[in-house]
Amino acid sequence: MNLATGSDHVPVIFELLPAEHLPALTDTRPLNFKRTDWKRFATLIRAHRPALDLLVTAVKAADGEAAVQATLDDAFVSVQKLLQGALEETTPRCKGSATEFKFWDAACDQTLPELRLAELDLAHARSDGTGEGTARMRRAGASKRFRKQVGKSKRSFFDDRLNDLSGNSIFAAMKWSDGAARRHRSPPMVGADGAVRVTGESKMLLLREALLAPPPPTSARLPDLHSPLPSTLAGAPLRLEELRSAVFGHAQDRASGPDDIPFRALRAAWPELGEQLFALFETALAIDWHPRPFRQATWVALQKGGKRDPTLPRPFRLIALLPTLGKVLEKVVAVRLATLGLEHGFIASEQFGSLLGRSTADAALTLVQDVEAGWSHARPRARTEVSTAPTSAEFRRNSAPPRSLRSQTENPGVTQGLSY
Repeated sequence: MNLATGSDHVPVIFELLPAEHLPALTDTRPLNFKRTDWKRFATLIRAHRPALDLLVTAVKAADGEAAVQATLDDAFVSVQKLLQGALEETTPRCKGSATEFKFWDAACDQTLPELRLAELDLAHARSDGTGEGTARMRRAGASKRFRKQVGKSKRSFFDDRLNDLSGNSIFAAMKWSDGAARRHRSPPMVGADGAVRVTGESKMLLLREALLAPPPPTSARLPDLHSPLPSTLAGAPLRLEELRSAVFGHAQDRASGPDDIPFRALRAAWPELGEQLFALFETALAIDWHPRPFRQATWVALQKGGKRDPTLPRPFRLIALLPTLGKVLEKVVAVRLATLGLEHGFIASEQFGSLLGRSTADAALTLVQDVEAGWSHARPRARTEVSTAPTSAEFRRNSAPPRSLRSQTENPGVTQGLSY
């Protein structure tokens, strides 16, 4: 025993020091593009135009196909980072938190610490056995103020949503109020091995294994897409109006991919970046190169309709969300393929959709014309036996197998880069 202090044990002292470099806390809430300051966004893009001009100069000065491809990849990565940084500076984040409380705002953040402190004081008072009544009253007052603020934030949140309703969103809100459009957390999923997946990462892995399985091996010889055929057509250079139509041809609120750049931002940046984007896309199309930043996608699992078991992966379908700039290049190539298909006849005349002048309204008019023509030449009794079932295959989109379509495009000599 230590006679000086009366202690019968040896004290052990621990010194806790903070880490030298603490990781920065990142806000994971999505950006609210409806509140973006587009004028300031365009100003930020304009300030970085000299740097983009240097990238375009580097692409044009690159020697060799491999060097041009690598320089193009770096240039498109820089454009993506520029757009993302400008959006971060000019766009506030959506209200809410990672726990799906969309109504949560700054006022709720101010009242919550008071409630937590009151609950902590009440716990200390109970353990000490003194002042429990005062702590309980303080906790009740803090809880009342917190619930009042949460109710006020909820009313403000939904009032703003109701005031912003317009067009078809009114009918979507009516369905949501009936409970038809609400989506809850997915139930646990069961794989082929019988194991139950509960976490989000395990569910994503199961969906990927079941719905994105590698194709079976084949002995068929694939065509060499880099060797031109004798009948290959010469690729036409990209036109500025062609690229502009591809940028403005998409819906401005279309879901973005892993780059998180909406077409609304690309439209706002077009007056400042039009020339630079044209130079980059022109080079990519001239050398038949699909940049590496565009070769990634965000997969979204959507549940199929009908009464299906949501615990199995098969009742879901995966939708790929591609990078925004990659969709622009895809649009240019798709329009060129459709134009060549109409000129050389390797697209069926019954094909509707994704073709200029062959919309859904045109398909309906053609169908009505065929029915009326059949009625005019048929017997009176046969008029009641007309059916639209045989036309379902004629007007079905994307029904051609890839191998068949590729072989058809090789005969008229479509540019190798387009068929790829």
